[in-house]
Amino acid sequence: MSVFTTPAVAGGVVYFGYVAGYLSETQVRAVRLADGELLWKTGLPPIAASAPVVAGDRLLLGMGDGAVYALRLSTGDVLSRLPLAPRIYSSAAVTDGHLFIGANDGKLYCLGQ
Repeated sequence: MSVFTTPAVAGGVVYFGYVAGYLSETQVRAVRLADGELLWKTGLPPIAASAPVVAGDRLLLGMGDGAVYALRLSTGDVLSRLPLAPRIYSSAAVTDGHLFIGANDGKLYCLGQ
């Protein structure tokens, strides 16, 4: 078992990608900082190499399946999946309502309003 991503922290909660087995099961987890309680976990396709980023009420991250996922920050429910490239390993950055993320196709994507 491995924590496979750089964590994101917001509102007293830490969010991170967790891999069990040899890249066989990937989860995004939310843990309360005050007491370490697991608030939620959501299974996603292997592999989470992109650090999650908090944007408003959503957690955004790129996955090894080449898609960007948006999860509801409070529950971990998958709100959307946007396929972009064969693989995404780059961590995202958010500013002014735009998400910037790189992919293994050599492109830097800008998503947003």
